[in-house]
Amino acid sequence: ARRLVLRSLVSNFGLRGGKGLWNLTGQRARGSLLVSNAAYDWTSTVPVLEAKGWRIFFINDRFFQIKSAVDGDRKTVEWEKLVLHDPQMADCFQCQGISFYPLLQDRFAWVLATAPGDSKRIMLQMSQLIKKHQIKAVLTGTSATFASHAISQAARYLGLPVIQWQHGFVGGRNGNIQLNEYNDLMTASVLFTYGDGVSAAFRPFTGKFPSEVVSIGAVSLDR
Repeated sequence: ARRLVLRSLVSNFGLRGGKGLWNLTGQRARGSLLVSNAAYDWTSTVPVLEAKGWRIFFINDRFFQIKSAVDGDRKTVEWEKLVLHDPQMADCFQCQGISFYPLLQDRFAWVLATAPGDSKRIMLQMSQLIKKHQIKAVLTGTSATFASHAISQAARYLGLPVIQWQHGFVGGRNGNIQLNEYNDLMTASVLFTYGDGVSAAFRPFTGKFPSEVVSIGAVSLDR
């Protein structure tokens, strides 16, 4: 709990020069909101949310101090058994008769070795933070790391909405949005986009990742 408050004080000072620090220590009937990783457009909305009675806390991937023990050799063997003994799985790594599996095997083995333990650790810490600080929702920008997705998924599992705000260019062409459906939709409850064109590009993927897509604009462009 102390680490979260200290982290939030530092982030608040860095983003706003210390304005609103008093809000972290006061009691607010509405509860708290958790900004996960880079705030981007959320930065400009924080003063408004604070004025309406919300406490704002900040975390990032490093907050969880992930240090999983890795038995790389054993996990590599387990992964190879899974892939190489299943023709359909092995075929996923073939292109025109050439296997690109050797380029990926170490990475897959690392994921297999670290992801379960790290996910459990993030889930437990998120549960404690949510209960301690009466967090009502998670606000985030584009999620591009394992830990950022684990944070959002932990919040959703515990019944909190995850509101993600688009960051950066997204262009839809021939059903391709540069894999941003994984960054922006996969672990979000609601996705705020910069406009109707972007929303239209995302909506075909809401069947795969059932997030609500809302055109809201960009603070950085509109102000």
